[in-house]
Amino acid sequence: MRLGIRGKLFVISIGLMLPAVATSAVYLEFMLRDSIESRVEQTLIHYAGAADTVLQVNDAEMTPRIVDPLIDRLGAATEARLTLIDANGRVIADSDVTLEGLEEVENHADRPEVQALGAGATYGVARRRSSTVGHDMLYVAVPLANGNGIIRASLPLQEVDVAIRRFRIIFGLAALLGVFVAILMSGLASHLISRTMEQLVEQAKAMAERTGMPRGVEPGDELGSIAGSMSQMAEELERVVATLAAERDRFGAVLEGMGEAVIAIGADRVVRHVNPAALEMLHIEREPLDRSLTDIVRLPQIHNLVDRALAAGVSAAPLSEEMTFVGPPARTV
Repeated sequence: MRLGIRGKLFVISIGLMLPAVATSAVYLEFMLRDSIESRVEQTLIHYAGAADTVLQVNDAEMTPRIVDPLIDRLGAATEARLTLIDANGRVIADSDVTLEGLEEVENHADRPEVQALGAGATYGVARRRSSTVGHDMLYVAVPLANGNGIIRASLPLQEVDVAIRRFRIIFGLAALLGVFVAILMSGLASHLISRTMEQLVEQAKAMAERTGMPRGVEPGDELGSIAGSMSQMAEELERVVATLAAERDRFGAVLEGMGEAVIAIGADRVVRHVNPAALEMLHIEREPLDRSLTDIVRLPQIHNLVDRALAAGVSAAPLSEEMTFVGPPARTV
């Protein structure tokens, strides 16, 4: 099925809008996720620092039985998972693990956030799924002020995922509304353009018919129809120009062969044509074309006759006047 100019404009508009909307959605979702996780990361740094301060103030002994209840209370207060890890990676306390269950928790020395501290970072950050609680978590590890271990704070990223899902719903609805409005505007614009193009097509066809040109095979849309009509008119104009040029050449040949002197001038008194008989009669030696009649003819009677003819206009009867050329030889014209 061939599409007209309206259909093509509509398809192009939709083809441009959809990739733009999809790209915007991906970019905004990435920026939103990055912004939320950065804020969560800063919050976890503050929680870890606060837990470290509480441990130092209480001067708690680094044993599970003593520090685990304190870590549990801090975790409940901050609603974050707090983990106390000694210098060897052993978990001493965890707000989400019971005191009895601590013995079953694997060594955390190989955790990315812990290893980042070993590489000299101020704090370590990692995002992964926790094998202990079964959720995607964001972890931040901070060294204890006394250098005897690491305090790690973490929060589940479920809220981030919920926020992203809400964003997708809101953005999807907004995008649908925007695409709907854009479709309406695009349809209106393509309709206006198409109507103008249809008028041009009809005018081009009418011109082609007036010149008697064959219609030929019409292309699929309005632009193609205009191009076809213009091509046909160009061919006809070439034919007309060629015909006129041939007529001009024949007329020129007749003037050149005439024994009578002929001078053609425009309303500006500039010479357009002079045949050989006129050149001989007026003793004109230089090329007179595109020069003023005053420059090549000095007889007042001729200028008077031209003035009368120009004043009378094209609908007047032919004018004549008898005059004498001094010569040599002298002659009456």
